[in-house]
Amino acid sequence: MKYETYRRMASGGFSNSGHERAESKDNDTTGMLSRAAPTVQYEAYRPPKYQQQSPDFIEAASPAALTNAYDLRHSTIQTSPPASPGFRASLFGNRYSNNVPYHENVAWANSTQFQPSTIEEPKIEYQAQIASALQEGSPQKQYFRNARHFRQPWSTGGWKRFPWRGLGALSLVVILTAGSAVVLFSADGRTPQDWKIGSDSVQPQVYISVFEMIMNLLTVAALSEGVVITFWRRLLHRTTVADMHDLYDSSFLWSALRRVSRLQFNMVGTASILTAFSFARGPFFQRALLLLENNTYQTSTLFVILGTIASLTGVIATITLYYGYWQLGRGVSLNPLEIARAFGGPMFDGLDGNMGATDVEIEKGGVAVRYGVVERSGVEKLLRVEDTERVSVRTPWEGEVFG
Repeated sequence: MKYETYRRMASGGFSNSGHERAESKDNDTTGMLSRAAPTVQYEAYRPPKYQQQSPDFIEAASPAALTNAYDLRHSTIQTSPPASPGFRASLFGNRYSNNVPYHENVAWANSTQFQPSTIEEPKIEYQAQIASALQEGSPQKQYFRNARHFRQPWSTGGWKRFPWRGLGALSLVVILTAGSAVVLFSADGRTPQDWKIGSDSVQPQVYISVFEMIMNLLTVAALSEGVVITFWRRLLHRTTVADMHDLYDSSFLWSALRRVSRLQFNMVGTASILTAFSFARGPFFQRALLLLENNTYQTSTLFVILGTIASLTGVIATITLYYGYWQLGRGVSLNPLEIARAFGGPMFDGLDGNMGATDVEIEKGGVAVRYGVVERSGVEKLLRVEDTERVSVRTPWEGEVFG
């Protein structure tokens, strides 16, 4: 065989027999990987069923013939890429060739069907459907709270910010005070049977009591709105936190009396005390009407005047709290939501700064809040109202100290 001849030729140049045998074994090993070994041209394997597609396949088995068969038959079979110039496919040959650069077979771009990593699907165009908030025949009402798309402007003015409720209540107090005086003077010198309004036989004391009850309610309502206007107007100008506390605390009678006893006066405290004094009009008006032994009414002018003075004193003291209402650019109140928004409550961040309590309720009405202990990393424990969905709030412990 050629292989044996090659082995003899490789080992023929040595004379020592032992050394020749050792070197012969080494040469045998070297000869198997020698590039002088016969090479066999590599041919791609083709199954028999593909060989039957072309009548000239047996005579021409080269890649060029297969390419011609592909062009004639339009077959989907792809020919293998040609062997690299530096590649030797012999079983016993050396795969490395010194005289040519090494090239490694890679997939041809035109022989591999590259697929995208993701499957592209046609985009589906969705048509927006707007549902009516209140549909006819709907089993229940549907409520929608839309996001605000506008900001409320700061708008001042005497007519725009006129306190209709407060000043209207004070006006009704004046009217009812005059009505009480009219009832009392109209009953003077008449018997209970003679004095009546229309066909009603109700006595004058009943009208006085009803008027007094309505005037007390209206006076308190007017005082409350006056305190609100004074509070926000004072904040609009330069003031202190202590002053704000005194103004709000003086709206309660006991706190106002305590400050007056310490000679600490302010507009709200004075108005609260005089409003409470105005409740004395009821006893004055009741004392002004007497039923004599001859079954006739007698009206005391002095007590009517005292009752009228007491009533108007409360009105005058309260109306002073409305000074400067035209400087406010929006409706105000002492609602905790509005106070928290104005003082920068964290859970109300992002809301309109000119927002009232009603608007705050619309925007943040669904937020769950709790008053308790708030602990943050690196910050002292705080006791405050917070959003339970954003901050963990727990119940205070006995004897716990907060920052």
